[in-house]
Amino acid sequence: MSISMGLIGKGFSIVAADTRTMNIIQEKPSDEAKKLFQYESGWVATCGGVAAHTTLFEAFLNTYKIKTRKQLYNAWLITVRDTLRVAKECLSEKEYNETDMEMNSTNAFVSINYFNGGSVIEINSLDFAYGRRKLCAENSLIVHPPKLTKRIKRLIKEYTELARNVADVYEAVYTMACLLNEISRVSNWVSKTLDCGISIQISDNEIVLLRLREHVKDIIKQYKQKHDLSEKMMVCGIKKGW
Repeated sequence: MSISMGLIGKGFSIVAADTRTMNIIQEKPSDEAKKLFQYESGWVATCGGVAAHTTLFEAFLNTYKIKTRKQLYNAWLITVRDTLRVAKECLSEKEYNETDMEMNSTNAFVSINYFNGGSVIEINSLDFAYGRRKLCAENSLIVHPPKLTKRIKRLIKEYTELARNVADVYEAVYTMACLLNEISRVSNWVSKTLDCGISIQISDNEIVLLRLREHVKDIIKQYKQKHDLSEKMMVCGIKKGW
């Protein structure tokens, strides 16, 4: 289990995850996981499941040309199926059952950036409960938590309301860092490192892709001091519509 988040703002989007995974065989946590990856149209942040599925989903998206949202969701389902198929062939019955149970909680946020009479930025949520959902409202935040306890539910509600008033991408990242910091205090399933895939519209024909991976305390400290996080953001690409 872990956490992932998606936030749509005015001219930007953020998909993010923490970095903790649990070795289901040794039952030891690791905070070096890669749950965020870049693909042709933007970013993917995964949550739950097992690391092998994230690797397989990344390989699939970077190998095949995904043209529709339905194809995107089907690719996610196919890689879930193939992950379980390999696990059944390679693991013991106990290990497979544990993997199967973990895969029941897997989900993802996918940023999709394209051009249609101008640049378009959107986020889709992929999971078993709701299938594929599109985040539509500006300054809307959706969170896939490790467990929806009463405390975590209250925190998500609080920060969802705060996200409605974010002024820019820096405040949006700060808000997500604060939420992750709060949830990590009450859940052993979540690390204190925020890994963000950011898409920003810089013109009608250009979208810049940025990444920020930092400890939440460093993000919070710098934002409070400067109200700017550009020093921590790495440019990973620019999508052009012409």
